[in-house]
Amino acid sequence: NAVVHGVTAQGIDIHHDSGRARIDIRYMDPAWRERLQFDTLPKQTPKPPVAKLRRPRPDAKPAVSDPPTTTDKEAADVLQKTRETVIRSQAKVRHLSGEYFTARSNASRNSGPRSVPGSLETWEARANRLAKNLERARLELAISRAALLHIAPKDPLASPSPELGY
Repeated sequence: NAVVHGVTAQGIDIHHDSGRARIDIRYMDPAWRERLQFDTLPKQTPKPPVAKLRRPRPDAKPAVSDPPTTTDKEAADVLQKTRETVIRSQAKVRHLSGEYFTARSNASRNSGPRSVPGSLETWEARANRLAKNLERARLELAISRAALLHIAPKDPLASPSPELGY
């Protein structure tokens, strides 16, 4: 069974036993287009083209007449904010690493409480949750370091630190 649900400027919408379909007017026989009066339907006006912004190539040199895009103060502010993001990410990774190893240690013990004191969460569940959070924090650290590396390649915070897992 198939039922024509509607005729639009794009084509014919059909509902059938297996779902829905649309027959585009571009693929219809001209006789069917005339029969369904597609020529009398209001034409859609095309959207104006959107100007695409092009990024400059990294090796391209700016023209002499181009004004600088950022001031020294703006560049310094961006650098400072990026460095602060890296430092916060490092601290988060260190904190979560300590919590994770504590939870993993408590989960592997055969004696003692099975759940975290004051919580309904078991040590195993806590260790698994912290492992996911630690992985997410390490990814955030990698992203913030990559941003810093792009801005200041020789900054010591941009270099990897094995103790943090990156």
